[in-house]
Amino acid sequence: MSTQDLTACRMRDAIRRGELSAAEATETCLAAIDRTDAKVRAFLSTDAAAARRRAQKIDRRLKAGETPGLLAGVPVAVKDNMCTADGQPTTCASRILEG
Repeated sequence: MSTQDLTACRMRDAIRRGELSAAEATETCLAAIDRTDAKVRAFLSTDAAAARRRAQKIDRRLKAGETPGLLAGVPVAVKDNMCTADGQPTTCASRILEG
């Protein structure tokens, strides 16, 4: 299944139905970033390892019959002006705020 044209809701539904795993959705998204970001420079940072861990955790929860959250498994990007709880850098694209 190609994820590139799916809306977030359709991707979520495919993940819930088992037609697509959260891990597959994440890998597709990471591959797209790898292919295009050198040219478009949309991402200041990514944490592929953490994204993969989260996707695997969601897949395990779904396999166990749990409902992990409304959009669980759907990859998202967070703008660099939003503080996150997981220790990702927030610089607002400013060198002054780096580190």
